[in-house]
Amino acid sequence: MPTASLRFGNVLPEVFESTDAEFLAALKWRDHETQLRPDADTEGDLKTVGLAWKQQCLEHRTHKVQSRFATLDRVLANDQGAVPMELLALRENKPRARSKKKAAKADSTLTREAQAEQEQTLRHWLATGRQTDDAIVLLGCLELLLFRADQLAAQTVGELWRWTLSAALRLSEQLIEIEEGDETEQMLDSEVVLRVAIASGLLPWLCGLFFDDVKGAPKLAKSGRKSLTSLFVSGTDDGGAPTASVVRGLGDWLALWTDTLIAGRRFKQPLWKDSQERRFVSFLKTTTSLAMDAEPSLNCELLGTLAELIESKPDDSWRTGLNAVLHGIKHETDDAPKKKDIASWQSDTCSIACLRTSWRPDASRISVLHDRRMLTIDMMINGRPFAVGDWGLQVMNNGERLELTSDWECCCWYTDKEVDYAEWTATANGGVKVGRYALLHREAEYAVLADVIKNASPVRVDVTSTLPLIDAWTGSGLPGTREQAFLHGQHAVRAFPLMLPQDVGLGTSGNVAHRPGEFSLTTAATGGGLFSPLVLDWNSKRLKTEAEWRELTITEAGQLDHTSGRGFRIALGKHNLLLMRGLRSITRYRTVLGYQTWNETVVASLNKDGIFDEILLVEQ
Repeated sequence: MPTASLRFGNVLPEVFESTDAEFLAALKWRDHETQLRPDADTEGDLKTVGLAWKQQCLEHRTHKVQSRFATLDRVLANDQGAVPMELLALRENKPRARSKKKAAKADSTLTREAQAEQEQTLRHWLATGRQTDDAIVLLGCLELLLFRADQLAAQTVGELWRWTLSAALRLSEQLIEIEEGDETEQMLDSEVVLRVAIASGLLPWLCGLFFDDVKGAPKLAKSGRKSLTSLFVSGTDDGGAPTASVVRGLGDWLALWTDTLIAGRRFKQPLWKDSQERRFVSFLKTTTSLAMDAEPSLNCELLGTLAELIESKPDDSWRTGLNAVLHGIKHETDDAPKKKDIASWQSDTCSIACLRTSWRPDASRISVLHDRRMLTIDMMINGRPFAVGDWGLQVMNNGERLELTSDWECCCWYTDKEVDYAEWTATANGGVKVGRYALLHREAEYAVLADVIKNASPVRVDVTSTLPLIDAWTGSGLPGTREQAFLHGQHAVRAFPLMLPQDVGLGTSGNVAHRPGEFSLTTAATGGGLFSPLVLDWNSKRLKTEAEWRELTITEAGQLDHTSGRGFRIALGKHNLLLMRGLRSITRYRTVLGYQTWNETVVASLNKDGIFDEILLVEQ
């Protein structure tokens, strides 16, 4: 054939149909001394290339856990037909363990015979499928080269290498880089974000590293790095916290970076600059607070892999907690957390608030995404998922159902050694103000979820709040009271809908309802405003303690005014909690139980001497 130049950025279609000798002769190498280039005596011999690649495979497995691409696992979980069976059969093979026992040798022989048949099938596919231009198939071939080449015959590896390089050369002609900006942020919301990220970022990065000896490969790797960096920047805030869109597809996102960084380590090519590496460490820390439960999960395993691949301190609190989950290490009781060790965080940019009691695997957590009109809640109690999904809300204003006319905004965030608190507000039609808040107490083991309505009709406003319970939890009401109980094996949560009268004999326009996977609370009020708190308590010492709650009278500068605000007191044995919320602006102080305040929100405990211990104060 005529003399041709084959390199990344310069593709000649006729070369792909050439013989092996012509293909290798057409390749332009960056280094004439490259180990993969056949010498003059073996020019055109793919077996020689395969032997050279297999020799390098001793360095391939630099990570003790990873043995295939996590991104490919994610794709195949939704589309088993994305990769030909010829590749799937080999990717399932595991390294053969040597044994001196005759029986083990017989089994090994059978395995070798089966693998030889699989290899023959693969070689037939490689010979007939050279024009397949599919990014996922290319990813499957790269996986075999990286993780399985040392198990294959040299001739098979050489033929696989040629097919994969040919596909990578064609890919380099079709690249569309991911640019940082609004379009990238919109892509994060797409269901095909992983496939786009693979084609535009991961594959150019991998192919540039795998075929670094071929001219143009560094430019291809640079293109992949640029696209991956743009994607990472768009998917995190300046501090490295993940956006709500990323959290919704967290498994795909973690798989992408796992494969990216493993390849970078294998080929000694760092993906990040120092500043980006620090941002990525922050991403892992904040993501761990969202994803770490008492039981190991795939996301936890990927986070553990990523933590080993980057330069973070092994004794950081988040890594200690993550290792405890992955290795079944019993976590000792925490002392009061230092400010830097608090696991909670909030980001307006990311539309996320994460309230978490500690870095322990058995911590309690409330994370809320507010990027959509329906808030999404992920509540965990003592390391076990409790409520995950849409935190439902329906507001009826004088019989008319309201719709939100604005996005949710996190108007208040507070965290200290004792509590975490987050509040969100939105506007509904007619200028009605809708608010919700979550409070999580670290040591006392309780939470408050509350709904707040302002500027509503003075005639009546009804609110229905819905928690998406995990199926493992069953709920029911206690006889003679409106206290609710949720059970999961030996674990129990008590719930107190404070706006409803405790005694079921007292009439009310509200109610509670239990349905499979759902708990709802409906409350109603007049006067233009509503404050409906739900207290959730899981402290084992208070499990059988008698509860008592009632609504409190609120005055404004000594004058009774039901529109000024609402307050409640709940007593669980010696534990007394006061909740007060203002429902309109004031020019004079409010008083509740003798406690005078100008604040809009008050959460306080009442000790045995009648002294208020202020837990949280929010100004109006």
